[in-house]
Amino acid sequence: MKNAKGTLVKQLETNTEKTKGKQTVLWDVSKIANGNYTFVITAEDLAKNKSTKTHAFTLLKTNIGKVSGTDVLIRQNASTNSPSIGKLQIDNTVLILNNSGAWYYVQYGKKKGYVYAKYINIIR
Repeated sequence: MKNAKGTLVKQLETNTEKTKGKQTVLWDVSKIANGNYTFVITAEDLAKNKSTKTHAFTLLKTNIGKVSGTDVLIRQNASTNSPSIGKLQIDNTVLILNNSGAWYYVQYGKKKGYVYAKYINIIR
């Protein structure tokens, strides 16, 4: 598997013999950063005929956070000058979609926006 820069970041299997049919390989992504990756699968039959397939995907792991303040603003952009699109209350649970410096991009219900990270405690 290669990252967006084409660097090999993980080799799932090599020189393994598989039977005809669908195959599955599991990959632990807990220590891999969010980003764009490409799987490159090469198969060779007994006559030494090779076939290569690639599959691009984006890895986006999410965290769950709890709000640690009252009337915490959700903003359109990662800036205190950005308009507010809603408020969060203490112990509200948010889905953390990404981070941008000192800000988290979160989802709360149907709203998505930026919250200053010091007001969010990651719980998972």
